[in-house]
Amino acid sequence: MAWLYRYKDSSRWFIGWRSAGKIRARSTGKTSRKEAEKELAAFVAMQAIHERGGPLDELYRSLSGATRPEAQVRALKTELDDWIDEAEKTTSRGTADRYRVIAKDMIEFFGATDEKPRLDAINSDAVRTYLADVLKRKSASTANMERKCLRVFFRRAIANGRLTHDPAAPIKAFKADGDATHRRPFTVAEVNLILSKAEGFWRYAILTGFYTGLRISDIASMPVGAVDQSERVIRLAAIKTGSRVTVPIPDVLVVEIRKRIGTMKNPKPTDLLWPEQAAMRSGARSNQFRELLVLCGLVEARTHKKTKDGRDTGREASTVSFHCLRHTFVSLLKATGSGQAVAKALAGHASDDISDHYTTLPIETLRTAVQALPTVG
Repeated sequence: MAWLYRYKDSSRWFIGWRSAGKIRARSTGKTSRKEAEKELAAFVAMQAIHERGGPLDELYRSLSGATRPEAQVRALKTELDDWIDEAEKTTSRGTADRYRVIAKDMIEFFGATDEKPRLDAINSDAVRTYLADVLKRKSASTANMERKCLRVFFRRAIANGRLTHDPAAPIKAFKADGDATHRRPFTVAEVNLILSKAEGFWRYAILTGFYTGLRISDIASMPVGAVDQSERVIRLAAIKTGSRVTVPIPDVLVVEIRKRIGTMKNPKPTDLLWPEQAAMRSGARSNQFRELLVLCGLVEARTHKKTKDGRDTGREASTVSFHCLRHTFVSLLKATGSGQAVAKALAGHASDDISDHYTTLPIETLRTAVQALPTVG
């Protein structure tokens, strides 16, 4: 239910409505009650259609008679390209990469060109069909992530006056598979195996991940000045969260980093230890690490098998990736006696729940704890 009202000190009419137990309001921008009633009728109709996921833009134009200037009407591809250009300047490299993949998939799925389809022709049914295709090819978690990113895309278009409503808004999140893959920590034996095959950047990266729990983006982008060799600590601001972390490091890692600095010509604190890796896209780094895992026999090589309809199945999720070293770090800290507070501080986790998500204790540790209980009976 929605209604019109006006403040004593304002000549404009407002629409009021109740949502999720709270009273909401928006201005009609009209001083005439008759014109405001038209806006109210359009609003009520749009809310009803919104709940069913219908084509809101077409409905809005038919009810209000309003049309946007032709300059504001864009092709889907043009808006996607503009979104990516802005994201590259305003978001992290990882976020921009994620948006870029989604934009590429959207352009391919809709056969988008510089002329068609128009942005305002992409309604909820079209978005739902696209996400259903993502779900079929990939996974529920990926489809849900893309749904969130598309909401960012469409809300940006609304803010810029190129859409009136978000066609992704009525689409519900997909239910995760009951047998969804959960990443596990590496065992110490596996880490030693990987190190035996690793050279250069990857030897440095694996040692740093194992002893600090840092994310690969932070490890690849680490400047010389982040490493205090005399105090044996790494201090930096995490790229993902912006939070500052200080992690003590053992001699073996100090030696590895010192070895790398020794190969650099007159290094300054702001110089990156591995500039070529810092400039690399996250997907390329992930592929390099996976090749190392294949070499160690920890994962199978991808076949990239296709059928006439594309890949025969969604991409198989791997239980191991570089991020598993972060799980290893937190799990080993707790298994060797460090408390929750210490593990959270070193890993830069904001809550106990997040820290627990990264914790997997070996059965031997759990058995030792149980055997230490007093005997009764």
